[in-house]
Amino acid sequence: MAEEKSGIYAIIAACVIGIFIVGFFVITYTPITVDFSELYFEEHERLPRVISAGNKEEFTFTVDSHRKDTTSYGYLVTLNDKIVDEGSFTIPPDGNITINASVISEKPSLTFVRNLTVTESSHLIASAKDTGVGLVPIEVPMTDWENSNTIVISLDPNAEEFYSFESDRKEPFGDILKKQEKKESLEPQLTDAGINLINYNITVHNNAGDILITHKKLISEYRYEFKNVSVTVTSEDEENYGIYFWTVVV
Repeated sequence: MAEEKSGIYAIIAACVIGIFIVGFFVITYTPITVDFSELYFEEHERLPRVISAGNKEEFTFTVDSHRKDTTSYGYLVTLNDKIVDEGSFTIPPDGNITINASVISEKPSLTFVRNLTVTESSHLIASAKDTGVGLVPIEVPMTDWENSNTIVISLDPNAEEFYSFESDRKEPFGDILKKQEKKESLEPQLTDAGINLINYNITVHNNAGDILITHKKLISEYRYEFKNVSVTVTSEDEENYGIYFWTVVV
């Protein structure tokens, strides 16, 4: 019986000690606070997805501070790793700030894709009997567009003559807004839109009434590519935060 009482007393004593230890930790426990910040775009739909070369385009980003002290920050805005805007600001404890930033590019984001050559030839046979004066009018279109310029030359069917005409034209194609960037990659992506630089070269060789007309068209295809606009914010204790979006410069 005495042994049973001793065991009960031992259990009670162990419980009391355990309660004391737990109470001690509860009294002395201090919650751990983590200082951090949040960086984000307020209005994704208003980010400048297409900007004009040479023009300054503005956008905003917000920083929320979840810190117990007033904190200073610096920020950089880069366009494909080139700094286009920078600044600094201070946020009080648990405060936030919205920054008006800007981006500018001096030239369009066109990149060369390929050259394509198209050549077409046609023959005409002329003689002095066609006009009675030995002159044959030849229409030579300078372009193959609907509103192309047309010139008229007169050839002597009894002589050998050579003429050459050249012109250049820009032909835009595609729709930039229909192509969406690949957001999972930081590598620039080509759009489905761009500009064809077309060089037209027309030659006319008259060899005594045997007339060869050659149309040669050299097409240089350029496409717009998306440029990466990144915002990097660094706190005074050198913690970095970054966000980005894609844009096209036209």
